[in-house]
Amino acid sequence: MARDPRISASGLRFLLMGNISAREFCAGFRMRTCGECLALSTPSAQRLPVARKSRIHGGRGDFFSTRYGRIMLTYHTDRFSYVEDLVYDGPRRGAADVRLTLWNEYLPDTVVDALPSRRLADLIGNGGIFLAAKATRIMRAEVAIYPGTTALRLGLQVPWYPASRAFPMMG
Repeated sequence: MARDPRISASGLRFLLMGNISAREFCAGFRMRTCGECLALSTPSAQRLPVARKSRIHGGRGDFFSTRYGRIMLTYHTDRFSYVEDLVYDGPRRGAADVRLTLWNEYLPDTVVDALPSRRLADLIGNGGIFLAAKATRIMRAEVAIYPGTTALRLGLQVPWYPASRAFPMMG
């Protein structure tokens, strides 16, 4: 892991809402069993406080570190799928690509077209979901139709903070 890795506002809010301390998170990361990944829902991870406390969010996921100095979060529930990933080639190489899919959601095209540049919290509200960080903005939006369901797929712009600045906020 990088010397002072960066963590997203969503990842930080995920930890804060789960009442996970910086010490618990770092201990879990040191004890990870899946290479660079801290899997939060595997049986071996359930003994870790970071995994137990993350159950508050009602899904499954993991944190992983990258060679580009980021601690990234992937998390899935029956309501949404949230993925922080990297751009691996091209001019944006090493940049974050953050995607959110809201399952069973459908909005008219005129509303979807108006979503880019809006705050994500304006769309989903602040009601207890870790994704609703104030500074997270929608960059892309589209409706996807799958067999038996629809989804609203969003590309997000999320702020990233150095761990040295973010972890003291966690207590």
